[in-house]
Amino acid sequence: GIIVEGLSEHSVGSEEDLMYLIDIGEERRVWAETRQNSVSSRSHTIFAIEVRQTMENESEFRGTFNLVDLAGSEKVGKSGVQGQLFEEGTKINLSLSALGNVIHALTSGLDHI
Repeated sequence: GIIVEGLSEHSVGSEEDLMYLIDIGEERRVWAETRQNSVSSRSHTIFAIEVRQTMENESEFRGTFNLVDLAGSEKVGKSGVQGQLFEEGTKINLSLSALGNVIHALTSGLDHI
């Protein structure tokens, strides 16, 4: 299967527990200052929140909320970054381009991405 480094799964019993985990995720985000953006996000974040409700007759309802925040695309040459930040910017742009290809393939009914 697919392995995502740093991915974690948690069960919560209250809104406070959920907000605590969202706060932890936010603290782990990576930011950097560039010429184009003083708080440029350098990481993608995905929160998949599954809500389950068990009824008195033991039937269960489920719903999933996917909250996605993608790192921003910047013109690397105009951003003024060098070294590691330049490499990060290049990889961010490449990953967003790949995501665009996947979305295009899925919405166009293509057999291969």
